[in-house]
Amino acid sequence: MASDDAPRERPDQEELFLAVLAYIPVFCLLPSLSRTDSEFARSHGRQGTVIFLLEIGAGMVSFLPVIGFYAGSGLLAACLIVSALGVRQVIQGKIWKLPFIGPMADRLHNLAP
Repeated sequence: MASDDAPRERPDQEELFLAVLAYIPVFCLLPSLSRTDSEFARSHGRQGTVIFLLEIGAGMVSFLPVIGFYAGSGLLAACLIVSALGVRQVIQGKIWKLPFIGPMADRLHNLAP
């Protein structure tokens, strides 16, 4: 659980709002596409995008016979918990790399302008 503790200005209200939207599945791309000048919003947007992709994968897994329902439900629950942790960091005004998701989100760095 690495956090970026470098001193910086507190994000403005728009950045905070967009960063919270990043953890709502359908709206995860808005921070990356609308505030290209804000690394705070973009980094949370990338993490939210990875979580959204995991949620889509969990939905697909849930259709597997026998264990699919349990595996899919477990993965969706994990995504919900991780999203809540991300929102908590947004409210505190921190850029925080979520465990396991942060490194995957770093690979999306060049997708948005």
